[in-house]
Amino acid sequence: MMRIHASAKHSIIQEMMQGDDNLLNAAWLNGAAKASRSGCRHCLEAEDLRIGREEQDKRDFPAILEACRLRGCGKGARGIHMRLLNMKPPVHANIEKNR
Repeated sequence: MMRIHASAKHSIIQEMMQGDDNLLNAAWLNGAAKASRSGCRHCLEAEDLRIGREEQDKRDFPAILEACRLRGCGKGARGIHMRLLNMKPPVHANIEKNR
């Protein structure tokens, strides 16, 4: 059996709900996809947050790259994190983002 990630199900449901010729309701679509209605609603509400995080990641990438290339030697995620904190102005990025 093929497993589909919940966010993919929610995006398909959203596309179907926005169609002009849609005769199906959200409850039926969620039941057919075996997805929760609350999860679908949360996915739609969190879209702005995801877009904002991606834009912030794009702005932080040059600083992370600069910290990684400092002195030409390899660094781990913790070394990059410490270098970012010592920059002027400090860049606050968690270790997972640095990885």
